[in-house]
Amino acid sequence: MRPFICGLTGFAGAGKDTAAAFLAEALQARGRRVEILSFAEPLRAMLRALGVPAHYMTDRQLKEQDVPGFNASYRHMAQTLGTEWGRQCMGSNFWLRHLEMRINQACDARKVDFVFVTDVRFPNEANWVRERRGTIVHVDRPGLQRVREHDSERHALPWDHWISNDADPPSLRNRCNQTSNILLAESALEA
Repeated sequence: MRPFICGLTGFAGAGKDTAAAFLAEALQARGRRVEILSFAEPLRAMLRALGVPAHYMTDRQLKEQDVPGFNASYRHMAQTLGTEWGRQCMGSNFWLRHLEMRINQACDARKVDFVFVTDVRFPNEANWVRERRGTIVHVDRPGLQRVREHDSERHALPWDHWISNDADPPSLRNRCNQTSNILLAESALEA
């Protein structure tokens, strides 16, 4: 049995990773096995191998600041590595093929009911989720603007479910719990 795939969209800083964690927590409480993946994880591994300190990748305040010795921010390096190198040089489906391989490895290692992809940013990525009968959840933080002008932040993707991250973490957790009920129902239809 293949897992139900849920892609999360939204601007950088909207709370996609936090929403995925809350959704996973709610589904795990109901006995579902969940895997959280991202297109960016291989980029972070590549940048760590080059010597970029991990805290520049995780601290929201540091993501936009130049990394000492690199004369570029983590965000700039990750976006250009992912888009200009990965998508433009290797092909627009390069990261999709890699993600599919990682999903297959996770499913081979253990039973997985749900896979959350926390950074769906391009139309072909959203289409890939839908082709696998998955769903797209848009996480919105009102008033949040694009962090950088980059192709990975330009696409308004169609979504199936919307979660507003306009209050505190307990409110977001509550909204994710409600959305998890919808995802459970959708996954049952696809089973």
